[in-house]
Amino acid sequence: MNLKKLFFASALLFAACGTIQAQEVIAHRGFWTTDGSAQNSLAALVKADSIHCYGSEFDVWLTTDNQLVVNHDATFKGVTMQDATAKVCTAVQLDNGEQLPTLQQYLDKAKSLKTRLILELKAHKTPEQETRAVEGIVKMIKDKGLEDRTEYITFSQHATKEFIRLAPKGTPVYYLTGDLTPKELKAWGCAGPDYHFSVFQKHPEWIKECHDLGMKVNAWTVNEAKDMEWLIIQGVDFITTNEPVVLEEIVKKPDFSSLPKEKQPLFNPQLQLSGIYFMQELRRGGANEEKQNLPELEEEVAANTVRSRYLLIRFFMANSLRSAYSRRF
Repeated sequence: MNLKKLFFASALLFAACGTIQAQEVIAHRGFWTTDGSAQNSLAALVKADSIHCYGSEFDVWLTTDNQLVVNHDATFKGVTMQDATAKVCTAVQLDNGEQLPTLQQYLDKAKSLKTRLILELKAHKTPEQETRAVEGIVKMIKDKGLEDRTEYITFSQHATKEFIRLAPKGTPVYYLTGDLTPKELKAWGCAGPDYHFSVFQKHPEWIKECHDLGMKVNAWTVNEAKDMEWLIIQGVDFITTNEPVVLEEIVKKPDFSSLPKEKQPLFNPQLQLSGIYFMQELRRGGANEEKQNLPELEEEVAANTVRSRYLLIRFFMANSLRSAYSRRF
C-alpha cells in the first residue's frame, strides 16, 4: 500500500470524522436532575421532551392485581411493586410531590409530547408475570396510539423474546444485560444491544459488528463527559444519561441553516463510521502490511467518500493528525 496515499487518506478522513455525532440522546428515567422533577415522574417525562431528547426512558412493574405502574426500584419507600396492588403502589409519593404514576397515566401524558418512549420492563419473579406484563403493555401502547413512538428494553431474556413475539413487527426491542454477542442478539430478532458502556469498553469491536449486522447500539448510563466522548468516537447510535443537557451540548451539530442549500455540508454517517474503523485499524500496533483488514476498510472508505457531496473539514484536527503521524511515518 502506498504510504503517502494512505497518509493523505487518513488525514482527510480524520478531519471528516471530526463531525461524528452520537445520533440521539435518551434521558434516563426522564430528565429528573432538574428542579421540580423526580425519577420516573410525569414531570421528568415532560422535561425530557422540553429539551428535545430523542427518548425518555422509564421503568414498568406488574402489580398483584395485574395493573402496570411506573417506577425503577423493586421496593420503593417500603412498597414492593410486584407484591402490592396498584392502589398501594400509586399511594406512594415521589420526591417532587407527585404520586407514583400508573402506566396509563404516563402514556396519557406522553400523547401530547413528541419524545420517544423507551419502556423498560423490569425483570419479575416468574416468566408468567413477565408474559402478562408484556401482553398488557403491548395492548395499552396500541390502544393509546403510541406504537410508532415506543421502544422496549429489558434485562430479562424471557421478556425480550416476548416483546419480539408480541409487539408489531419492526418494533425496536433491545436487551440490557450485556452477556450476549451481536450475532446472538441478531438471531433473537433484537434491534441491537443496550449495554452498560463498560461492556463496549471491553468489547469495542461489538459496535462495528452490530452495524455490519444492521443493528443499532445504545449505551447506558453515561454521565461523565469523557465517557460520552469515547462512545461518540466509537460511533454508537444512542446514549442514555442522567445528564441529557451535558450530552446534548457535546453532540450538538453545527447550524448550517444560514448557508445556501447547495453549500450546506452533507453529513454521511456511513463515511463517518467507516472512517472510524479505518483509523482504529491504522493506529493499531504493528506494521501496516500485516493488517489484513486495512485494504478492505480503505476500499469501504473510498466508496463512501464517492457517495458524499461535501466533507466538513476541520483543519485543526487534520493538523493534529499530521503532527502525530509525522513521527510514525
